Amino acid sequence: MSLNNKNNDMSFYIKKLSNHIEKMQYSLFDRKEYEDCSIMNLWVIDFLYHQDRDVFQKDIENEFFINRATASKMLKLMEEKKLIQRICLESDTRCKKVILTDKGLKLQKIAQEIRKDVENKLTQDLSDEETEMFKLLCIKIMKGLS
Repeated sequence: MSLNNKNNDMSFYIKKLSNHIEKMQYSLFDRKEYEDCSIMNLWVIDFLYHQDRDVFQKDIENEFFINRATASKMLKLMEEKKLIQRICLESDTRCKKVILTDKGLKLQKIAQEIRKDVENKLTQDLSDEETEMFKLLCIKIMKGLS
């Protein structure tokens, strides 16, 4: 692969990379075995697991750059699958914090394994410096898009 393709846009390469990553994730994950949980569900479960504060739908929208309707639909399905619970706050019943259920906690371990496997595959041909630079560039680009 070279940079001499007719389409040299960054967005083209990012999309291709995203497709490769998604394909790799699904090759590591059997949806039927985990009750039709999606890769996105696993990312959300992993995000919830690593928080040391209350998490609300808005936090998930911001973390994954998804809109309110998408987040609401996804969280509703995750609740139906008993992966999460949404609990009203005593101080404001309109606010619902999102927490993992026991079933969600079990799936987090799978999410972590997939994340580690994908990270190892993505970085296998990069130096530590290149890996860090790539991550920093991604963060810089995302900040610029916000």
